[in-house]
Amino acid sequence: MRNGAVQDAKGNWVQAWVEREMFTEYTDDDGVTHSVADQQAAYDAANTATLAASERSRRDKLLKETDHYGLSDVTMSTEMTTYRQALRDVPQQEGFPGTISWPEKPE
Repeated sequence: MRNGAVQDAKGNWVQAWVEREMFTEYTDDDGVTHSVADQQAAYDAANTATLAASERSRRDKLLKETDHYGLSDVTMSTEMTTYRQALRDVPQQEGFPGTISWPEKPE
């Protein structure tokens, strides 16, 4: 066994592991106690922020794909204007970023 991580069993390499709870209550060096609930909330908030950034990036890409309709020599249709506004409104949808109703691009 090497560093408790991998051991040779009958000539086969196997991974050894121990199943543990993801979060446990602990007290840091400053004497602050961090509960399981607090750790879970911080973890969930970080995951939500990452997902929100990803979905905003997707939205920005969709907006970029239609930027040329806004050039001075192009008349943007009402449908395209509505589509682009709906894309800008995606972060204000209830349930964002976990649930998104993406608008359909007009032809």
